[in-house]
Amino acid sequence: MKTALLLALTAALGVNGLLWGACARADMRIDKGDRLAAQERYAEAIAEYDEAVNIAPHNYDAHFHRGNAYLNKGDYDAAIADYGNAIALDPNLTSAHYNRGIAYTRMGEYDKAILACDTVAMLDPDDPDPHILKADYPSAITSYSNAISLDRYNPDLYYIRGLAYAELGDVPKVRRDYEEALVLYEARERWSEAHEVKRALERLNEIASGLTTR
Repeated sequence: MKTALLLALTAALGVNGLLWGACARADMRIDKGDRLAAQERYAEAIAEYDEAVNIAPHNYDAHFHRGNAYLNKGDYDAAIADYGNAIALDPNLTSAHYNRGIAYTRMGEYDKAILACDTVAMLDPDDPDPHILKADYPSAITSYSNAISLDRYNPDLYYIRGLAYAELGDVPKVRRDYEEALVLYEARERWSEAHEVKRALERLNEIASGLTTR
């Protein structure tokens, strides 16, 4: 009896060890894919995510990150499929619902995009992102301002609120939020985001210069 129990326990530990090892290998592939995606090497990133999916097909992160790479690459059908896989594995993954909404928007399937936004709002009523996707910029600004009052050192909040102000044409407030985001990104050594904000500020200055010299 003890021998049988010991064998069963050993087998269980062996299975768990294999599962843990597969998850660890998949996470390594995802991390490598993320680094490649940050360099806009999307085809190479997708190959890494493919390996992660093959190793751990039930890892929703692998599907989600591959969906992001497809989205940035402009392959919206593939992105939607991967976001669907991620959602099937984790129905409460709001980022997958939201990004699927972005893909639908870029394909011109606005009804489906709105449904995706509504799902995000239902899962997380305090998330301001659906307002942006639905072009409700004043509501988005209010939501992000509330979030900043609770987390005033979060650069993402300033940057995305700046994007909403940009849609409303409020250049001084866009510049204020972008500059605050840049300071916070650099303080956290988030260089890729800092570079993106710098480029956004340069474009903003070009637009502002054009407006003042017309």
